[in-house]
Amino acid sequence: MAGHIKITTLCYIINDNNEVLLAMKKRDFGQGKWNGVGGKVEAGESPIQAAIREVKEEVGLKIDNPQELGYIEFIWPEDKKDWNQQTYIYLAKDYSGELCESDECLPQWFAPDKIPYDQMWADDIHWYPAMLAGEAIKKRFYFNSDFKVVKQEEI
Repeated sequence: MAGHIKITTLCYIINDNNEVLLAMKKRDFGQGKWNGVGGKVEAGESPIQAAIREVKEEVGLKIDNPQELGYIEFIWPEDKKDWNQQTYIYLAKDYSGELCESDECLPQWFAPDKIPYDQMWADDIHWYPAMLAGEAIKKRFYFNSDFKVVKQEEI
C-alpha cells in the first residue's frame, strides 16, 4: 500500500457466556463509538504485543494466547490520509483480571445479537459476524469524509 499507514490493533474478548467485550471510546479518534480494545503499535513492539498491552491498559484484563484473525486496512480520503490504518484483529477467550474503566474507554459485554452497530464504525457490521465466528479477516474499507464506507474489498 502506498504512503504512510499506522499499524494498529483491535482485540475482541469473548467471555464464557459468548458475549463480546466492546469499549466506548471516551476521547480522541473514535470518540463516542463502541469498538474492540486496541491502539497503535509502538516502536519495537509486535502487533500481538501491542494488543496484549492495550487490553491491559484500557480495560485491566490480561489476555493469554490471542488468536490473530488477520487484518483490515482502513483508507480515508486525501484530506484525512493520516487516519489510514492497517489494523491487526485478535480474538481472545483466555483472560484474567478485573474489568475496569480507564480514562480512554468504558468497557461493556454484549451478546452477539445485541451488538450496537448503530453506535459503531460503519464497516463493523460487514465483518463482525465472521470475526466472532473466528474466521480469517483480510479486508480493505474505503471511507468518505462523512465516515461512510464507499467501497470494500477482500485483500
